[in-house]
Amino acid sequence: MKLFFSVMLIFAFTILTGCGSSSLLTQVSGTAVGADAQSAYKTVSSVFAANNFSVSGDDAGFKGLIADYGTPWKYSIYGDGENFHEKIFTLGMEITVDITANAAGGTSITLKPIYWQTEELGALDKKLDKIADKVNSATGKDVLGKTEGASAFPNASSLRYYKEDDRESGALTPEDTKIYKKMIVVFSKVVDEISAQLNIGKDKLKLDIKE
Repeated sequence: MKLFFSVMLIFAFTILTGCGSSSLLTQVSGTAVGADAQSAYKTVSSVFAANNFSVSGDDAGFKGLIADYGTPWKYSIYGDGENFHEKIFTLGMEITVDITANAAGGTSITLKPIYWQTEELGALDKKLDKIADKVNSATGKDVLGKTEGASAFPNASSLRYYKEDDRESGALTPEDTKIYKKMIVVFSKVVDEISAQLNIGKDKLKLDIKE
């Protein structure tokens, strides 16, 4: 049963992701009818801690809380021949948490998953670039080319889900797709455990998905 909601959430994304398109998960929200903000915060924090997240923010006002996944995903892309290089990609996941006490009783909880991505050059490329800088500076010409690290990735974006055959050429790799799927599984597990511990029925959860 613990895996049921995770499987169903992934299944829902598969349905909502049509050919040639993608879906963005912007947030999941629900109301814990029998919990106050303090107990809801403790429950949410313990679930994140048990799932390799660290929580920071205002634990008194329950605003601006951020759960940061403790183990970012990494992979490298290697060039070959004259274009040999190594670029190291790192993807991480954060979840912003909003816990609000309702005047009529109960507590509203909103989870917004986002991912961040960075790119850096491998050690050899960094050394070669330093040499190129020195040579080009000494000659006053661009004698040696450099391997530039791209910076065309957002610092933070809504969590995305891509089908295996639905990638933007030059922007997303098969590794990106695999990692996004892993993020969805981690996030859905957290949602499943929070909803179970706060007695929020699965049918009461609201998923906001942009196609």
